[in-house]
Amino acid sequence: MKFSGVPLIILSFATVAANIAPSPAQGEDTDQLMRSIRTAWSNRQEKILTGHFEWSESCFYPKGSMSKSMIDIPHGTEVPKTDTSLTAICTMTFDKSRMHHSVEGSIWSSITLGHVKQKEDAVFDGISFRKWINVENAEYTTGIIPRDKYMPNVTHLKNLALTLHFRPLDSFYGFNDLDNCKVDAKRVPFRGVDCVRLRRTRELVEDIWYLDPNRNFAIIRAEQSIGIHTISFYDVEYTTINSVLVPSKWKGEALYKNGDMKFSFESNITASDVNSKIDTEKLSQAFPAGTVVFDATKPDTDNKHSYIAKQGGGKRYISHEERARQVPYRVLLANDGSSTGPKSLPSRHPFLLSLLISATVLVIMLFIKGNKRATHLPMRT
Repeated sequence: MKFSGVPLIILSFATVAANIAPSPAQGEDTDQLMRSIRTAWSNRQEKILTGHFEWSESCFYPKGSMSKSMIDIPHGTEVPKTDTSLTAICTMTFDKSRMHHSVEGSIWSSITLGHVKQKEDAVFDGISFRKWINVENAEYTTGIIPRDKYMPNVTHLKNLALTLHFRPLDSFYGFNDLDNCKVDAKRVPFRGVDCVRLRRTRELVEDIWYLDPNRNFAIIRAEQSIGIHTISFYDVEYTTINSVLVPSKWKGEALYKNGDMKFSFESNITASDVNSKIDTEKLSQAFPAGTVVFDATKPDTDNKHSYIAKQGGGKRYISHEERARQVPYRVLLANDGSSTGPKSLPSRHPFLLSLLISATVLVIMLFIKGNKRATHLPMRT
């Protein structure tokens, strides 16, 4: 399907992410995380990195207990300055008592920093991170990278990617397993991350971001209400526009909990569309109904900052109040958005008022009747 608009941040979001305990957004930890990444990136520019390197103790899942934090480079692999793929992996273990379902496991995220020299002699630097994860009531929320704040000096970006995995304890894979995994490069842009997904798809959650360097626009899939276990994007193709590598075509697929493939889709943009004005009407039809679209060009307080794409291209806007109250995704789908708050029960005030009036009238009638009866009684001497 073709649609007019610039490349988009694409997220794939899956059901098991809803099992994670709530974690509030936190500016200080995020800033510390970014400083750590910048330090690692700066060190990478100074020397060739090989092997395993310890990383900051900071992480951005404050409700979890830290189990490991590191910068990991495949053992024995030289990483020259001109062609680097540096991955920072932060491993977290969550307390079973804080999870909504009785599933023991761990959460880990990988942050891919890219520095790739293309034949066009354009350099693409990338930094990606998950600012917060907050799944109160086993539902979803997300954040958008404020590029101006965290990457003010980056003008040419390769696609940024971050994959979040939920991994049961019985399916732990060491880093050596990633090194030995052979995957087609075209299908898997980030080998070390997606390799695990392809091997244990039904037990993992993914969250893959693609960032358009020119605009802040996001698409997120949310599938909790219809039983989809995993949705992912693949076969991503890139186009060089003004010396910037941008996603131009991609496919997606969703797996239900039983492992059966239920639907797939694909979308693409042409080079001529990249710098065109965003056609929000066509944008809402680019992905299946249920897609949650965040427009970061609008302030968070704007009631049209985000919406759920409906069947036939309609929109169910998510109000600022609903986002602030973290209204569950299934609840958002269940109503048309005409009311930002919970549906109020029919007021009982008219009933109480009529009851009071009736009681008053009854008392008055009894009083009058009693007086009339008293006037007709013979007087006793």
